[in-house]
Amino acid sequence: MTNYLLKISRSVFKLLTGFDDLLRFEAMIIEELRGIKDLLSDKNGEVDDQQFLTVEDLAIKLQVTKRTIYKWEQRGKLISVRLGSKRYYKPIDF
Repeated sequence: MTNYLLKISRSVFKLLTGFDDLLRFEAMIIEELRGIKDLLSDKNGEVDDQQFLTVEDLAIKLQVTKRTIYKWEQRGKLISVRLGSKRYYKPIDF
């Protein structure tokens, strides 16, 4: 009986620990979404399409290939905002 209760208490502890991790992850996601919202919004809270560049536009502007842009993003040198399957870059980031 003691072993059974010990197993149950360990299982409950693992669940609670997992739940705490889930709450922390949720907070990180919410913060990331707020950051994306701020990137997409101008001072009036409206999206300004003119302030973002596509991968193609950025590659042309920086005179590099699209592959280079993707590599820089993977390395953390650039941050993109994804809308659907498209990536957009804010000119301030480079």
